[in-house]
Amino acid sequence: LKNVSGLDSTISARDVGFKIAPKINAAGRLGSAYPALELLTTDDPERAGTLADKLEELNKTRYLGQMKLLETANAALDVLEGGPDAPERTVVLAGEGWPRGLLGLVASRVAEHSRKPTILFSLEGDFATGSGRSVAGFNLFRALEETRGLCVSMGGHSEAAGLKVRRDMLPPFAKAFDEAAAKQPRAQTEDKITIDVEVDFGDLPLLFESFQDLEPFGQGNPAPVAVVRNVRVVDAVPTRTNGDKHLIFRLFEGGRSLSMVGFDMVKKLYDVGPVMDFAFVFDNNRFNQRLPGWRLLDFKSPGESAGPG
Repeated sequence: LKNVSGLDSTISARDVGFKIAPKINAAGRLGSAYPALELLTTDDPERAGTLADKLEELNKTRYLGQMKLLETANAALDVLEGGPDAPERTVVLAGEGWPRGLLGLVASRVAEHSRKPTILFSLEGDFATGSGRSVAGFNLFRALEETRGLCVSMGGHSEAAGLKVRRDMLPPFAKAFDEAAAKQPRAQTEDKITIDVEVDFGDLPLLFESFQDLEPFGQGNPAPVAVVRNVRVVDAVPTRTNGDKHLIFRLFEGGRSLSMVGFDMVKKLYDVGPVMDFAFVFDNNRFNQRLPGWRLLDFKSPGESAGPG
């Protein structure tokens, strides 16, 4: 798995989460999980290599299917939100034969975009099989508990759930789910970033060395966030690839110039001023830009963001 992922002997938690685990999960999402199980249990290196190649191809197929389903779900969301009966607090979408193994992945993306708890259903015969994802501060399972009487089966936790509903019960389910969601506080309209440390650019390489000892980062132990204030922005331009979604910043601070990429930040181009505060998250990733160990997380005008913590 390391070989097909292009990884060397040093493996970070991010490598596992974004490069290795998706390949293992892809088999079960697209059919049988047996190839992944066999890979993890075989003693034959040649067979393991063949299986790893197969999982790599399955993961590529999974990605393409996920993007196709996301496009379909976003189109359905536009229709839903433009209609007279659009739910106020939630998103419930359904489609004929949507791939079950991809529902949760796409529900997560739709929830992130809409900032509403989202459930996607695959319609199959008389039943609808669904997967739901929550948003920050919303207890998905608590809301679904109030719809249990409308479900054939249901289980999960505060952030994710799986359920089955009769096809003809989907409209009353969607209504009950939205009413249950209204009993909880509204989701945040903007993500809040907790700053762990305020530094100068010159401190970031030293912090990178220190923060490696705090790994692995992930759920329950988020990667540290550092903020650098009053940085002069020499230039900020969209990239020429990936659909111009990213911004390339050229910054000047402490007597030196630094270039870095702001991923998916082109929509904030007109927020860029001559001097800005920048937040970086620790990210020990090999693709990394020109500031090893750090990824640009966000930026704001000086004075708009609170102090450390």
